[in-house]
Amino acid sequence: MAAHVTAVRILITIGAACIGGLLVAQEAETPAQQLRALRARIAEEVRPRLQSDDPATVAWAAHTAAEFRLVDCVDDLRQQLRTMGKGRPYLALALLDALIQSDAKVPSEELLPFATGITQNSALVLALPQARRNLPVLLEAYRHCGRCNTVHLECGRELADAKAPGFAFELLREELWVVMTVWDQGKAATAEGRGRSLSYACSRLIPPTGFPPCVMYGLSPGSRHQTSWAPCATRDMMSDEYIAARTSWMRRMLDKRPAEASFDLMPCIDVEWAGLEALRTREQQERTRILQMHRALVADCLQAKLITAAEAEGLTPQIRVFWIDALDAEEEQVLDLDGHLTLPQAK
Repeated sequence: MAAHVTAVRILITIGAACIGGLLVAQEAETPAQQLRALRARIAEEVRPRLQSDDPATVAWAAHTAAEFRLVDCVDDLRQQLRTMGKGRPYLALALLDALIQSDAKVPSEELLPFATGITQNSALVLALPQARRNLPVLLEAYRHCGRCNTVHLECGRELADAKAPGFAFELLREELWVVMTVWDQGKAATAEGRGRSLSYACSRLIPPTGFPPCVMYGLSPGSRHQTSWAPCATRDMMSDEYIAARTSWMRRMLDKRPAEASFDLMPCIDVEWAGLEALRTREQQERTRILQMHRALVADCLQAKLITAAEAEGLTPQIRVFWIDALDAEEEQVLDLDGHLTLPQAK
């Protein structure tokens, strides 16, 4: 009996020593170590919720993982992105947010389904730091972004630098915009581009009932913000960077300097007012010239092996002409919603 009591006393002494050592160790932890321990405990609470079959429960768990940057939840976040996230953009938005905040590395094939729609920017925040490994994601995003916005520029730049398969074909089959500005007599030669337009549109974000707030991004982790709106279209014809972008990308892929490239994938042409019939004639002349230019460019891309013979077959651009009114005097004209001059058809 005495031996048993002695043994119990020894165990109690050892236990007390362990607890004391634990408390001393805890006091000795740095703030960073304490934060990691706190996150680990929160992750233990969050992970079972991430594995739920209820989308709202998973979305809130992902939102919590994002707020606390729970790196221990990355595997569960990726699993739900691959499965439950598909077809549920607001759930995917929360999962992608958590992956971004956890500084996760997500393979291209897992990001590809989210390269369009409201999840596009979030997917690109994960894809762009390793752009060369994620070219399919960037190409899909480029195909579905509004022309002349930050996604358009950033993806196009990366795709051109990498000579990404499929990008030259994408540029060649895009609608070809032509900006023709009408000036008073004697002013076209010294024109400064007055009359170009800027337009944009947004859509309202309405998550399902019981979901966390929508978190959106620009194109960097630091651009994180909660919002009820998402930009859905952009057009900027006031910026020389946007106007020259497609031509610049094609030159890079063909390894041509500006002096060696006779093509322009967004021509801006200044003309002088000489009546509506003269403008119609000039537009037809420009259409003919642009079609010839495009055919020659297709041949160059085929020779450079940027496109295949099958892709080159039947590649004819859809040409859209913007007539912009820069006249000082009032002339016969019809304006569209962006203030572009549209030519009445001849009777």
